[in-house]
Amino acid sequence: MKERLSLKKALNIKMKCMELFYRTNTLYYMILVELTCVSTAVASLLTDYKKEKLTFRAWLPFDYSSTMLFHFTYFHQLISLTVGSVLHVACDGLICGLLLHICCQLEILSCRLKNIAHNPKILRDCVIQHNLLFKFVFIIIL
Repeated sequence: MKERLSLKKALNIKMKCMELFYRTNTLYYMILVELTCVSTAVASLLTDYKKEKLTFRAWLPFDYSSTMLFHFTYFHQLISLTVGSVLHVACDGLICGLLLHICCQLEILSCRLKNIAHNPKILRDCVIQHNLLFKFVFIIIL
């Protein structure tokens, strides 16, 4: 019983460390992506904006040579760049979070399987957890 309790404590500590690691890396990744967006926007404002050139080449169904349409289109591109980068960070963070969840579930299953000699009745639960984990992985992959 004491060994089982220490395994639970160790597993909780490991999960907390992995969660902190995940959050920290996601935050750093978001900062790097947003700094890239800001540097792209600033570089474009300092070079392309004065020449009335858009940040990104694009086919538009209207002539943006008038000042008002150029400003609207230019800032639309910058806002789209920012929104797109936030969306990519969110999707990447979600995928990393799901993979972290799978790793933690594998750790829990491993812990249960190590204790199976002490309590053979949990074999059924281990098999069920294993099958559910495989279904979850295939849902994420596809």
